[in-house]
Amino acid sequence: LIGFNVLVGGGLAMTHGDKTTFPRKADDFGFIGLEHTLAVAEAVVSTQRDWGNRVNRKNAKTKYTLERVGVENFKAEVEKRSGATFASSRP
Repeated sequence: LIGFNVLVGGGLAMTHGDKTTFPRKADDFGFIGLEHTLAVAEAVVSTQRDWGNRVNRKNAKTKYTLERVGVENFKAEVEKRSGATFASSRP
């Protein structure tokens, strides 16, 4: 095992009749080496904690944060916090 392709922000949950909730496929951030696994996981969680919606529980998921702030902004923050740079995903 040499590393992982990192996918963030997917989820099928939605609230029937609430147009502010929706299913969403995860975004592929790229490949990280095994040595960066915990730092990247921590960075994703802490970025969501700091940037996520804490007012409306139904919109407190990472998929909604990605839609609101943009995938590239979120990914850049994860790279900054983790000290890792994502490479192209591998098969």
